[in-house]
Amino acid sequence: MSRKNFIVVIYITIFIVAFALYQPNLQSKKEKTTNKTNSFSISGAEASEEFKYLSSIIEKNYANLPYLEESNTIDMKKLSETYAKKLNTDMNLPEYKTILQNYLKEFKDTELTILTYDQYRDLYNIFSSREDSVIYSLLKDEETKKVYSEFKNETENKTNTNLVLDTIGDKVAVIRIDDFNQRYKVEDGKKILEFLKKSNSYPYLVIDLRKNSGKSLTYVMDNLIKPLSKNTNVAEFKILQRTKDFPKVLEDINVLSGFTVNSDYSDTKEISSQMMKSQQAEQFPYYQSYTVRDNGTNTAKFKGEIYILQSEDTGEAGDFLCQFSNRTNFGKTVGTFTEGNGIAPVDSVVKLPKSHLLLSLPYGVGINEDGYLNNLNGTYPEIPVSEKEDSLDYVLNLLSQ
Repeated sequence: MSRKNFIVVIYITIFIVAFALYQPNLQSKKEKTTNKTNSFSISGAEASEEFKYLSSIIEKNYANLPYLEESNTIDMKKLSETYAKKLNTDMNLPEYKTILQNYLKEFKDTELTILTYDQYRDLYNIFSSREDSVIYSLLKDEETKKVYSEFKNETENKTNTNLVLDTIGDKVAVIRIDDFNQRYKVEDGKKILEFLKKSNSYPYLVIDLRKNSGKSLTYVMDNLIKPLSKNTNVAEFKILQRTKDFPKVLEDINVLSGFTVNSDYSDTKEISSQMMKSQQAEQFPYYQSYTVRDNGTNTAKFKGEIYILQSEDTGEAGDFLCQFSNRTNFGKTVGTFTEGNGIAPVDSVVKLPKSHLLLSLPYGVGINEDGYLNNLNGTYPEIPVSEKEDSLDYVLNLLSQ
């Protein structure tokens, strides 16, 4: 064998030996990757057991279920059986979460959902200052935090286009807010207060909430009610419930300035027949209450009249501001009935025992001043405007007379 061939053979031998020695490392890395994937998976047996638990909680406590069943919109038994069949095999957590979300979408209620990463993060930020909060104790659970860290890719990087500040002529200032979003509360609050101070000599202010179904009550209190409230305003709200399974949940809104909760349960039979229909009393035998009080801080020094535009798309904290206005002298509501869901400000958060995912459960409903359920009927406008009319144009014409 020539010297040149001998050297080639030596190099090939070294390469083969090195490659053979490297294989265990490759296998080890492959096993680690597999193990990581398996750590966020769920077996068919666990999924089936947890789904039964989820369905039973909805059947017992979900506020809208009696009406969905009465209207034949939902057949609970048939629906649960259909989705149970999809959970008899092992799957990774994202696949499992998607099936649960599809199941919950059948109820056509955006509040009844498995929390997304953004929703989890927003709640965490709101309640992190309340160590004794029922919701916060679930959010900070180590297993739950670990699971939700796997869903960071769900984060929506939206730009803040939800706030528009404008004036019309020298009489009308307009604030349009399409989302009461906790993430933009401080940023928007500075802009709103600055705008109001510059236009506080205007005789009229229009707050346009026609597209607003945001959730942050602190946004409403800190950015609108406190800067604009000229008088002491007090409003009491009742939250009807099917069971007493979530006695501490409502207490979490004590973290909000101006909110005081009476967490004791009362019997709905105590409510007058004008305020409570007999059928509703049967379906919701218990209620808790809370009071909202603003002491007329008026930090913007605004002295004019306030008009609030609402529509069938106005919900959650947007609906709450319309309710608050109707019950106090804060402003006059204009438009159509709202979507509702503003009186019951906090949903229960339930931890699913196997996957550690969190369920947002609307367990209570608010009752309007006329005795009707807020989540089904919405909030009435003090100045009704047809859906075919533009309520902003209507108010501008009204103010020009």
